[in-house]
Amino acid sequence: MKPIAITIASGKGGTGKSLLTVSLAVCAKEAGYRVAMMDLEPQSSVHLWWKLRGKPDNPQAIDAATVSPVEEAAILRREFDCLLIDTSPLGIDRIEEAVIAGDATIIPVRASVFDAAAVRAVVDICKKHRRPFAFVVMDYDAGWRRLNETMASLLSKMGTLLPARTSHRQAYPAALNQGKSAGEHPDSRQRREATAELMAIWEAARALAESSNGRR
Repeated sequence: MKPIAITIASGKGGTGKSLLTVSLAVCAKEAGYRVAMMDLEPQSSVHLWWKLRGKPDNPQAIDAATVSPVEEAAILRREFDCLLIDTSPLGIDRIEEAVIAGDATIIPVRASVFDAAAVRAVVDICKKHRRPFAFVVMDYDAGWRRLNETMASLLSKMGTLLPARTSHRQAYPAALNQGKSAGEHPDSRQRREATAELMAIWEAARALAESSNGRR
């Protein structure tokens, strides 16, 4: 199994980057990967989640806020099958390093024109370094039909918009606060629906990274 690295990035805070990072880490572990989460955020959200989870070996959190993402990723690829790189929206240079370190970039966005506008810098970086990227809508609410249509139109003009997404449901923040993924929520319906959403995103992200990985 050739190691893959997936960068989670956005030019704006509050889009769900850390939530997506830890959720995909759990999906990757369940799929049989040895997973490391590189935490580039100064507030160390992923590291906090990992501590709440009990500091497991898989997925494992790596505090990379003060090191080179490219160099750290090269080291971690020797030990892990899957790297998930959680970025901070502050510091475009650090985002660029993280994009270079990854095989592909997933850009989470919420249904907001501000979120749509904030992705342009990340898109430009991905194109500059020839890294494949895709958008994923977080906290989707079917009731916001007009806004959803506007977002889909804006994002599709800039790149690939994944059909997979996370819905507006209580399971996501509730699980995060307990060091879990929404796919591990105690309510069976919430767990089942969240698992389906997250696994669909994981499969799309994995395929995107593998398609790039084979060309590097």
